[in-house]
Amino acid sequence: MEAKAESKSTKKSAQTDTNTLLLAPMDLGQTSRESIAMESLLEPTQSLQIIYLDRQNSQKTLQKAKKLLESKGKVVYMGEVHYGLDAKDFIYEFRIL
Repeated sequence: MEAKAESKSTKKSAQTDTNTLLLAPMDLGQTSRESIAMESLLEPTQSLQIIYLDRQNSQKTLQKAKKLLESKGKVVYMGEVHYGLDAKDFIYEFRIL
């Protein structure tokens, strides 16, 4: 019971931090969520970077990340990727050029 309460508090703290983005789970059974700082998206990588983000990220946080990247000269395409028939079965995709 304590583990569930702890994971809920961790999830809430990641959601309320506006400088952190929750990554989408890569396995359907995965329950733990990894998070990354928005500033880490600015690190130089390949010419095309694709990041999948969890649907629990708020629109406000996603728009903030997009504006941050665009202010540094990056081009960002944001969209939804649906992986099931239910309306809640989606993740966000950031394509950063």
